[in-house]
Amino acid sequence: MVEASEDFFENQAHVYSMTALTAIIETMKDDNNAYDSKNEDWALVPIVEVPYGFISVDIKPLNAKIAINGMANSDEELATRYLNACTTIANETEADSLECEVVKDYIDADTEVSYGGAEGVTYERNGVLFRTKNKPLSSLYELRMLMNDNEQFNTVKDYLTVYSPEKAININFVSALTLKAFVPEIEDYADEIVDYAKTQEYKDPSNIKEAVDIPQDIYLKILPFLTVKSTLFYVKTEVTLNDKPRYYHALIQKDGTTAEVVNFLAGLNGQYY
Repeated sequence: MVEASEDFFENQAHVYSMTALTAIIETMKDDNNAYDSKNEDWALVPIVEVPYGFISVDIKPLNAKIAINGMANSDEELATRYLNACTTIANETEADSLECEVVKDYIDADTEVSYGGAEGVTYERNGVLFRTKNKPLSSLYELRMLMNDNEQFNTVKDYLTVYSPEKAININFVSALTLKAFVPEIEDYADEIVDYAKTQEYKDPSNIKEAVDIPQDIYLKILPFLTVKSTLFYVKTEVTLNDKPRYYHALIQKDGTTAEVVNFLAGLNGQYY
């Protein structure tokens, strides 16, 4: 019997990852309800055994996290909300290397130095030089380079994203800390709101009134920042063949009953978006 080559496993892993993506997209096209939750068929993909190994898929809507590029939003009030959310994440996770004002100056278009920020800086990481970008981050790995602390980056990566077309957070997927950071008006209710989603589906943002007794004035104020729908999903696929894992990262755009891959790459075991 001829032993399978490394090229065979590499090619087969790629085929499996694309097959998994195709299946997810077809399942998303069949999803015609008015909300996205953890109980959707596309969100419940099991580990699949294949010859020589297995396939594992993790799917997260990106508006369950804080879009860190929002700190450069042209709406100053909204930009401040993103900056404060970033600062809260840094403080609560004790990630001193996440200097949110520095990141803000790195991504915003102007050259004005923010309080606690830095413009026109040359950074050096592992012998690589790069300067203040004055453009949005393209991946979380760029944030990791800015932080220059892998351990602390790993504590914040699950709360932050670089892509999110919506300013509203999907309360079916959000973590309590993310909700507290981005919508501090409901900090006292965040744990209960998130706990509700563990056993129930939010089919409309108004359903938070079933989870908590929230004053009407606060409810009306925070409603623009809450949603139950998502349009951009991060799909991380692990294909382990012959005991060697390979990782693939994709972004899927979903609009009603249409869905398509808008970004795909083979990479390392980490959070790219």
